[in-house]
Amino acid sequence: MLIAAPIVVFGLLWALPRDHTRRIIWVLATAAALPTTAALPSVGGLSAYFVVGVVMVAFTILAWLRGRLSFLGWPGARTLAVFFGYGLVITAIGPTLFDGMRVLKPAGGIDYEVLNPSRLTYFASNISQVLLLVIAFAVICLAARAPLLSAHTLSIGLAIAAFASTWRWTSDQFGVPFPAAQFDSTETVYNNGNASEYRLRGVFPEPSFLGIYSVVTMAFCAVMIAQTRGRTRLAYCVVFASASLNFALSRSGTGLIGGLAVGALMLGVLYVRTTVLGRSPLPLVILAIVGVIAVLANFHAVYDFVVEGISKKTGSGSYRSRSSADLISFRIFSDSYGLGVGLGSSRPSSMWPALLSCVGLVGTIAYAIFCGRLASLTWRATGAHLAVFWALVAILVTKSFNGSDLFDPLTVMILACNANLAAHLVREARERRREEAAARAAAAPGGRRRAQVVAPA
Repeated sequence: MLIAAPIVVFGLLWALPRDHTRRIIWVLATAAALPTTAALPSVGGLSAYFVVGVVMVAFTILAWLRGRLSFLGWPGARTLAVFFGYGLVITAIGPTLFDGMRVLKPAGGIDYEVLNPSRLTYFASNISQVLLLVIAFAVICLAARAPLLSAHTLSIGLAIAAFASTWRWTSDQFGVPFPAAQFDSTETVYNNGNASEYRLRGVFPEPSFLGIYSVVTMAFCAVMIAQTRGRTRLAYCVVFASASLNFALSRSGTGLIGGLAVGALMLGVLYVRTTVLGRSPLPLVILAIVGVIAVLANFHAVYDFVVEGISKKTGSGSYRSRSSADLISFRIFSDSYGLGVGLGSSRPSSMWPALLSCVGLVGTIAYAIFCGRLASLTWRATGAHLAVFWALVAILVTKSFNGSDLFDPLTVMILACNANLAAHLVREARERRREEAAARAAAAPGGRRRAQVVAPA
């Protein structure tokens, strides 16, 4: 548990003196790698991300009071504000409006709640989700207003999560010493109903979480491998290999489905960018070709792995429980007249049923528009920053199959980095249009004189 305390203490000391916005975002991205590690063991249950996030909320409020920060004026700001405001309101009044409705209590566990749904009232999870919502809002707004972040901002957290999870596998299988007490707050070992069929969960609560992180890491690193050179490219190759191993060992059926969907999307977009736009770099094309050849060369092994993973998932009790949880969430959405019952009032299996049942139609539409707005801008990025867009695609696709945590550290940091990149691209486009307008004015008859008159203004 103690491993996160140095992250928080030294991270904040490094972030506070100057340029705190950019630096504290790096600290948050690093802390996001260890979601099950307690930052303050004496208090208990507080993750490093939560502690640093509270500090960032304080910075955001201080900057707003001093007039240095506006919550609006960047792409997607208004829809995020609608989601934030509606989320607070429905969480405050939802349990009162729909008191006694049968819901999936977050602390009860999906398998139990599906069979014995709890009656809606105010839960402790309502408070925790509101706090996480406030942190997410502050992080995203502050990141959107910050100067352009490095494309590698997400890489440290993803690399730590990948390497620590692989390290745990070497400990479980080969006895390599692993500081479990420092990296992980739980000691659960997973299998698929067969003691000999080991499932790696790494430093996460369960294998499905590791599957989500691994898919995002592989998508992010695949783009970085194509867009970087030298030692940096080699480093991303190592992280990609570690994430691939973790993904295979997690044996996550929903992660497998999400990974296949993300892979298909990446190949489709690569085809469009290459044949229609002519913008894909040669290394990315070569990487895709090598990947396809590798799959074809080992087709039977890959086919067996995919079919076995999907069939075991669809035939498992876990799949039935999670599918039932999502169906119950649609019933909660209907019974609440599309308003939702509040954040933290119910916990299904995947993201979109969670949004519909908790924040209703208004919140779900606002969240979808916000993510769509960011994606519509960041997909035009070039170079290494394109990896930020693919991280967003990967997290949204995988959590559509599994993952109902709306404000988990990885999701928030990906949204924050995309908001920062989108705001930068918009500012860059405005500057370009302004320069083009000035150039046209100067080229027009008598334009030089008008440009000299207009320029000082």
